[in-house]
Amino acid sequence: KFFEQHPNPNPELCSYVLDVYLKTGNVLTLFQPKPQKPTQEEPAVIPKLQSLLSTIGKKTEGTTIDDIMKTLLQTREDARKHKDWKTADLIRKNLEELGFEIQDTAQGSVWRKK
Repeated sequence: KFFEQHPNPNPELCSYVLDVYLKTGNVLTLFQPKPQKPTQEEPAVIPKLQSLLSTIGKKTEGTTIDDIMKTLLQTREDARKHKDWKTADLIRKNLEELGFEIQDTAQGSVWRKK
């Protein structure tokens, strides 16, 4: 609506508003980073995630970070439902050490790379 009323807005003002919008969105974790091509560190993380899975007695058919994280988050959610705080905390702590952030939402847990 603003652009309909102001067909030629001040570019500096627009740049400032966009910057504030992006910073606020990042603070509130409204934005997830765009998936990037696998980095060199990803192949090293997968064995560590699989090791964490075996530590808690779980296995997954998947070999990608997404597949393994899905299994870990489901296991953590099950542990929380059964009030197994030790397992839930172990999973969160290990994922944080590997550079992942877990957010508990009303729709379930989500993860992102820090």
